[in-house]
Amino acid sequence: MCPMSGIVIFDANYGRTDNTTCLRRPHRRHLNTNCTSPNTLDIVTKSCAGRHCILAASNDVFSDPCIGTRKYLKVVFGCAGYDR
Repeated sequence: MCPMSGIVIFDANYGRTDNTTCLRRPHRRHLNTNCTSPNTLDIVTKSCAGRHCILAASNDVFSDPCIGTRKYLKVVFGCAGYDR
């Protein structure tokens, strides 16, 4: 939780950009690691305008940028007034 200054979102992606994060084993199919939801930063910024944030990492929230690929939400954030 950030102090009164609130949360600042620097970057966010819902999708997959690597082949190791959040995998279930055994993994037997090719992963699409060029999977990004273009509206992620906007959704996260609007949803996390405060001192704390709870947001579901799901297709219902971000749509499905790459059908059949397991996705995760990665957010780079900080507290307003503090350097990263």
